[in-house]
Amino acid sequence: MEKFFKELMVVNNHNLSSFNTPGVWALFGKRKNVVNDDKWYCLQVGQTTCIKNEIQKDKQLLAEELNNNGTKIPYVNQFGEELFSYYVYPTSREYLYSKYIKEQFKDFLFAVICEEEDNNVRKSIEKEFAYKTNAICWRNGGPFKKGIKIDFENRKSETREIPYNGEISDSIIIPFVKRYNTQ
Repeated sequence: MEKFFKELMVVNNHNLSSFNTPGVWALFGKRKNVVNDDKWYCLQVGQTTCIKNEIQKDKQLLAEELNNNGTKIPYVNQFGEELFSYYVYPTSREYLYSKYIKEQFKDFLFAVICEEEDNNVRKSIEKEFAYKTNAICWRNGGPFKKGIKIDFENRKSETREIPYNGEISDSIIIPFVKRYNTQ
């Protein structure tokens, strides 16, 4: 495993606190309940102002059970008076991690692609990595309105102009993606 992810910085409980920095990260996992599929799948790619905080939140969601029935919350005004109650339901992010990813995948691994201060550069690196790994759960800023059911055996690759990020592409993304696509 270490050799497979050698260009990336694998995140674990011991080194997570050292990523209190802006950058780009990815989540990988293997499919559950599928015979003869030991392949790593890129599940999600993200860019953030604090890698540590975002990965901690995602790890927490992966550990939690999803309350799909909603949680009853009282509406209390500024004067401490309860006016009514309403239901709060899981967000799409909570549903994605606490239900879909957790039910479909196992052996989760978070990895840092790079640390990067510049927001535009981070977005470009995120986009390049997500497109080149065909990240399963990644959405570029928002959802598509219409889709087809995922077919793991015949996933199509987007034919778009994919950003190129110079040294990061050459030394990290391209070598990793070559190995990723041949597994």
